[in-house]
Order: sequence, then structure tokens, then C-alpha cells
Amino acid sequence: MKTIHKLLPPLALVSALALVPVTTSSLAAADVANYNELEKFMSVYERVKANYVDQVDDHTLIKGAIDGMLSALDPHSSYMEDSDFDTLKTTTDGNYGGLGLTVTMEDGAVKVMAATPGAPA
Repeated sequence: MKTIHKLLPPLALVSALALVPVTTSSLAAADVANYNELEKFMSVYERVKANYVDQVDDHTLIKGAIDGMLSALDPHSSYMEDSDFDTLKTTTDGNYGGLGLTVTMEDGAVKVMAATPGAPA
């Protein structure tokens, strides 16, 4: 019985090492497939840059690619650039610096929590 217990750790190690080539080859195959897809994307990107009827800047193409990628997942996923995200935070944060109000939602209605002294509100 002791002999079996002594053999288990080396056998487990040998078994794990035997699976390394299988795992590595499947990861390599996945990487090749991913690189092929990225090459396809870059090929289309370069063709659009070179041959589209109007000149298109990189930012527009990359943002469009990101938007398309996320919309392919579900109708609720989207990407926001920094300026859009800042606007969203301002809208949902409840602090309106331009007006000097702090608001909250209560029972589906907007409730003014406080007015900033010296502000228009």
C-alpha cells in the first residue's frame, strides 16, 4: 500500500506532462485561427483606407469596428469613448455642477437633495 502512495505523485506529474503537448498544440491552433481572423480584419481595414470613395480616418474605422464587434454580442453592449462616458457619468451621477443641484431618484421621480450655495439653483 505504501508503494502505491509513493508512486502516485510521480505518476500524476508524468500524466500532467503528457498532456502539455496536447494543450500546447490546441492553444497554438486557436492562436493560428485568431491570427487568421485578425489578418482578414486588417486586410479589409487597409482596403477601406485605400479605396473607399471618401477619405476615412483611423479613429472612425476603429470605433466602427469596436461598435460592430460589441453589437454582434447582444443589443445592450456598447463602447463609450472618454467624453461620452464623462457625459453619462454627469447625467447619472446626480450632481449637476452647471446648475448647482444634487438630485436623486425617489419612487420614480427626480428629487432635489441640495442646492450648491452661490450657484444658479
